[in-house]
Amino acid sequence: MSFGRRLTPKADKINTLFLNVDYKMMYNYRSANNSLFRLDQLPHYNADHYPLGVLPSSRDELKAVLDATNSDHSTNHEIRNMLTLRSTSHAYERPGGPKISIKSLASIGFAYEKLRFFDKSSLKKSRNSLLMSPVGA
Repeated sequence: MSFGRRLTPKADKINTLFLNVDYKMMYNYRSANNSLFRLDQLPHYNADHYPLGVLPSSRDELKAVLDATNSDHSTNHEIRNMLTLRSTSHAYERPGGPKISIKSLASIGFAYEKLRFFDKSSLKKSRNSLLMSPVGA
């Protein structure tokens, strides 16, 4: 979302000032499931029955050999809000004369992140961040 406005009257031909305000919201979600299996624990597992690269197709067989101590699951949520202020100023010595321009840009952002990691023990962490990136152009 963006909004811009000229802050000086149009009749003023010597000085002009423009101000733009931009807002951006971003949401990001990631989930990972890293399940590991001990196929050597299947009762009928051998090289002849399952050639290299072939896994058992039965869900029950895979559940029976799930290596829970080495498997994990994680989720990550991120919400980021950015507000940007941009100003441009032009000044003339006289109408039609040399122009002096000044441009400035300032951004401020707020981020919230939540990480959940599940394995033998669970880990839940969250944090709030203030993001500033002032820039002069």
